Amino acid sequence: MKTYDMDMPYYKFDYEIPSDLPNIISVETMFRFNNFYGDGSINGWLQIMPDPELSVSIGAEQMIINADDQVYTPTGGLGNSDQFCKIYWGVIYASENTPLNPGTKVSISGRFQQVSYFSLAVYILYGDNLVKYVTIRAKDMTAVPPGLNPYIEGNPSVFSYPAPQKTDKFLPTKSIKNILIRPSLVIQDEGNINENGWVDIYRVDRISGTTGSPDGMEADGCPDYYITYKGDTPYSALIFRIKLPDTFVKNSSPDKIYGSYQCSEYIVSSYVDGGVSRPILGYWETCSRQMYENVDENGYAYVFFLPDENVMSLIEEQQTPYATPPVVSWGNFKGPALGLPSDHVSIRLRGPSENWAGAPINTACYLTPRDNQPLTTEVLGEWLPELYGDTFDNFLNGNIGAVSNDEPWPDSHS
Repeated sequence: MKTYDMDMPYYKFDYEIPSDLPNIISVETMFRFNNFYGDGSINGWLQIMPDPELSVSIGAEQMIINADDQVYTPTGGLGNSDQFCKIYWGVIYASENTPLNPGTKVSISGRFQQVSYFSLAVYILYGDNLVKYVTIRAKDMTAVPPGLNPYIEGNPSVFSYPAPQKTDKFLPTKSIKNILIRPSLVIQDEGNINENGWVDIYRVDRISGTTGSPDGMEADGCPDYYITYKGDTPYSALIFRIKLPDTFVKNSSPDKIYGSYQCSEYIVSSYVDGGVSRPILGYWETCSRQMYENVDENGYAYVFFLPDENVMSLIEEQQTPYATPPVVSWGNFKGPALGLPSDHVSIRLRGPSENWAGAPINTACYLTPRDNQPLTTEVLGEWLPELYGDTFDNFLNGNIGAVSNDEPWPDSHS
């Protein structure tokens, strides 16, 4: 049997509402499809993804599934703040005909898509507007036909099958907002800027993580991504370095047999303050596939954060397609350029393997921003994300803090 002659498998997952949640008000589901493959080009993710087949039911009641109609925003507030993510969601309220009692089964099903990462988040609103978050990753879903989950190592991947086409089973979209109110993250506020331009990077703490709508809550209670800082910095140019993990989709020839990856998808985002009046670029993120285009011989990728006007000039000079970062060549270092953050830099690790030394689960999970401590090489070694900042003038003269464009990357920020 040739898998590429078969239809894409379906998935299903039955979730039971936990027994310790009193006065349940509603259950919301959010499907996240990260980095749609499209036509296979580096800009394929910009194509419109065919509406997927999705179904969520509680008893006899079917949840109406909506495509997220909110415009991408780099402010990190309400709306879709992940540019590479296609979001579909729905909500069911408790009623006389649909009691949402502890132990109630939520039945979820659909068809897999050609994306680098897929997950489902369940948000349960209960008590005095408290929220219980649960992340269900693609690898944890039951495949139909059995045994063909395309996100499990050794199985045919989603690229072994024809891409699913638009389906008439998908319910109509509605121009309404997400039901749950999710305030912005409360992240480290100060004490993370050092004399040589080094900016400390923190794993999001437990309290901050549960004030947003996280994808990837780990067993220790913290999200599976990193954030540098929150608030203004004195810098008008920054350079970020990461030893790029092995990801599922790296180029136009993704694996047809799903392998063992350190991380399914890796995204770096520049967030701006929603109240700041400034030119808004067509993108504020870069993904692992884009970063792979300019990875160095030692496996490191670099991302530059520069003033918006400078980035706009680079876009015009390089004639880059919409929502595609221009590339900066800065002496020994080369990589995509994003607009300057005025709020924070976010490093999203979609589906990090617990066996990968760079996974957030290997770092401490702190309860609050006050408790939080920066990530260190002692814990993450070569996988520690590194960020330096400086003035734009110094960048033009070849320096960003301790980083010189004609020298090797500094061994230590101390």
